[in-house]
Amino acid sequence: MYDLNDIHRAFKLQKTKQPGQWRDSAKAFFENEGKIASVNLGRRGSQTLATQEALYAYAMWCDVEFYMVVVNAFTALTNGDIEEAQEIAQTMVSVHEQRATELYLQGHH
Repeated sequence: MYDLNDIHRAFKLQKTKQPGQWRDSAKAFFENEGKIASVNLGRRGSQTLATQEALYAYAMWCDVEFYMVVVNAFTALTNGDIEEAQEIAQTMVSVHEQRATELYLQGHH
């Protein structure tokens, strides 16, 4: 499971994009399927844990660019262009890994 609160903090998203603000049919679906769980940590706050599928849905809700990458990769895949789909996905993974590394390094100086 992934902690969506960690994702929110790592990418310094707006307060309106906190996991607790995510209220749409995708979140309801994942909650009903047991793929998202909120954990109360007492004074330390809470965690919103999610499966990889729910993590992608949350990321798509937070970031239209990521949403379009998923759509474009899926379109390439359904059109039979597996290499193009892989390139699209890998480009986004690389960009997000670089951003996460930058944020991590900023927090440790």
